[in-house]
Parts: sequence; C-alpha cells; structure tokens
Amino acid sequence: MKHFVFALAAVAVALPAFTNANGPGGGKSGSPASGSQTCASCHSGASISTQTVAITTDIPSTGFVPNTNYLITVTNATGGASNPRSGFQASVESAGHQGSLTAGTGSKIVNSNFVTHTMSGNSVSNGQAAWTFTWNSGNAPDGTTIYVASLFANGNNNDNGDATQTATLTLNRSTIGLDEPQLPVGIA
Repeated sequence: MKHFVFALAAVAVALPAFTNANGPGGGKSGSPASGSQTCASCHSGASISTQTVAITTDIPSTGFVPNTNYLITVTNATGGASNPRSGFQASVESAGHQGSLTAGTGSKIVNSNFVTHTMSGNSVSNGQAAWTFTWNSGNAPDGTTIYVASLFANGNNNDNGDATQTATLTLNRSTIGLDEPQLPVGIA
C-alpha cells in the first residue's frame, strides 16, 4: 500500500511538468480573446535576454484578400541562451477571432481558434524552433492582428526557470479586389 501511495504522489507531482509539453489549452496567445494571458500564466523564472520571436507570412505587400489561405510562420530564436525546449500559441483576431486556422507539422489547433506546439514540435535545433500553419482569411477586416506568446523552456520538466516573450503582427486587407470593375483601356 505504501508503494501505491508513493507512486500516486510521484505522478501527481510530475503531472504539471508534462501537461503543456504538448501545448497548452486555448487562451494563452496574449491576445484580447485570451484575456492577455500568455505562457507566463503557468511558467515563470527567467527573463528574456537574447531570445526573440518572429512572425512572418506569405501575404503579399498589397495585403490579404478574403477567403484565401496564407502561411504564417512563428520562429523562436534562443540567441545563444540555453533553451532546449520552446513552444508557442497564436491566434488571429480583430474584435474576436478572424478566419480559420489549420495546423502544420509540430502544431495543433485547440479550442478551434488557437494554434499551439505539440510535444513532437517543441525541440530547439540550431538555436531555434519554428512552426508554419495556415490561416484562411475568411472575411477578416483590415487591421487584423496575429498574436503570439512564445515560451523558451530550460528543459527541467518544471514550470520554473522559463522565459516568455510575446509578438504581434498587424495585417492589412488588400484594397485591390478581384471583383472590382475593370476600367476600359483604349487609345484616343
């Protein structure tokens, strides 16, 4: 009986350390729909020193158009800091969630509107971790924003000694539409 109680206690103590290795539940992207909560809601300890978060997209410089798929990439760079694990959560919002998300390799969708890392996608290689996922713009308005909260974990399987960084990227909606009337071109 003592061994059973000890084993149960060991599992209970270890469980919090492994619960988010596969990504947190929705609502940790630092966005308004997240109540501004980030990974720091659970993780604490280190402060950001050399770590950076970059958000890039394949949206043209003219802006996104409605109901179109775009790739979004989140890259966490350790900048030489010793962070063997890294994770993220992202959402795309403007007065609520906009469009729809499709997970890519090493990520998954949670609560329908957030994309986060998976356990197989939280390793750092050559000083960085990156995830690419798809956003369908739906009927998103101009000024829609990508919100990202990233975690740089020290790998001790606890929620301490980890650093959190946030980033945003505001997206412009194209003013050039496919359904705009074409002006006649002629020589006078």
